[in-house]
Formats: sequence, C-alpha cells, structure tokens
Amino acid sequence: MSVKILIIDDHQRLANVLYRWALSQGYDAAVAYDAESGLILAQQESPDLILLDVVLPGMDGLEACRRLRMTSAVPIIVISGYDAGIASVVSLRDGADFFLEKPFQLEELGARVHAVIRRANSSPGLAQQQIVYEGNGITIDLARRMIIRKGHRVPLSSREHQLLGLLYRKRGWIVPHEELAEAIWSGRGAAEIQSLRDCIRSLRLKIEPSPRRPSVIVTRRGVGYYFHGADDPEPLTLPAQPIPTTPRK
Repeated sequence: MSVKILIIDDHQRLANVLYRWALSQGYDAAVAYDAESGLILAQQESPDLILLDVVLPGMDGLEACRRLRMTSAVPIIVISGYDAGIASVVSLRDGADFFLEKPFQLEELGARVHAVIRRANSSPGLAQQQIVYEGNGITIDLARRMIIRKGHRVPLSSREHQLLGLLYRKRGWIVPHEELAEAIWSGRGAAEIQSLRDCIRSLRLKIEPSPRRPSVIVTRRGVGYYFHGADDPEPLTLPAQPIPTTPRK
C-alpha cells in the first residue's frame, strides 16, 4: 500500500511543488491550503504523514498540530521559516515529530520524510497501542477507552480520554494547567481550570490505587500535571505556551 502524505500550506506554489515532489517519489498526496480544510482532509484521508506549515490563515499550524494530536498519532513534520527558533521548540512540544526550517532542499525533505515514516512503522503509534500502563491492579487501555481495575472494566468519558491521552503523549514533561485547559476546554480562564481539576479528580478515582496520594497522574504544585509510569524518570517542565491574542485593527 502506498504511503499517503497530506500537505497543509497556504503558499500555493510551494504546496504544489511539494505535491508534485511527493508523487514523483511514489507517494500518494493531498493538499489543503488552510488548517481547517487540512483537519477535515486528515479525518477523511487518514494520511500516513502530514507536512504542516506554521503560518496559515485563520487557525495556525501549531493549533492544528495540537488538535491532530488529541485524536491521532499520525507523524507530523512542521515546516516554517517564520521565527524558526521559537516555532521549532513549540511545534515539537505540541506533538510534531520533526521541524524543518524554510528554505530547504527537496533532498533534505525526502530524507526526513523517509526517516519519520520508518520510525512510525517500527513503533506503533498511540492509535495502535492498547495497554499504556499496568500496575497496582490497574490497566489503562487508551485504544479501547477504558480502565480495567481489579478485573472490572471502568469506561472513560470523552474528556477523560482526551486528557489522559494528552498527558500520556507528553509523558516525561509536566504539562501546564493552562495548556491542558486550552487543549481540552478551549480556554484558560477560571472556569476551564476548574473543569480541568474536576476531570483530574474523576480520573484519579478511576486510576489511582490511592486517589489522595496519586502516583500515576501527579501534580506539580503551581505548574501542572504529568503522567508517571513505574519506570519513568523525573519529568521536565514544558515552557509556557503563549496566550493567543487578537491583533488590533
């Protein structure tokens, strides 16, 4: 089966060059010129890899990357020449597999695409993984959206599943409260933070051997939460994610 690449870039000339390049390399390809159309195509086409620009009309590429990561483990290569130093750090933090700075040679792109696809094929992504945690009589099965606790199945709500999946994908990092609230509840205010806390409390009742002394979903006071497996090292703190602002007219 041929590998399918989805290209999301508002620069139509570059997008078309990448489209023709993908076909010349034996890949199937699809193109979207904005993030919203790209997200729809990603759902319809189930691509094997996404090339995603950062600067897009409407929703930017970083927000699109975060939304893709809430439901998909598809490999993502972010491409951008805009503020590349910041974009590279933020895009990798938000779930991209690689950052490629514009301008780049097609030979370099080809090598990165090949490497990312090979890595994805050699290690199943989140969508294929079932058991992500076992211990203390508890099994977490993200693929089937359930907890198995002492032999009994405990279903996860949609928000609980999203939150747990996001924390698991960013294991090794302390994820700030504001970022989790923005990703799941689309806001950073007091109401969204309280919803986050309520969801964490509900998850702990289902997951933790001792909810008052959590060992799987752990709080770093004043910062955020992190997923902690039995063999995980101490996590690092993610850099603060900028609060979106509306430009003045």
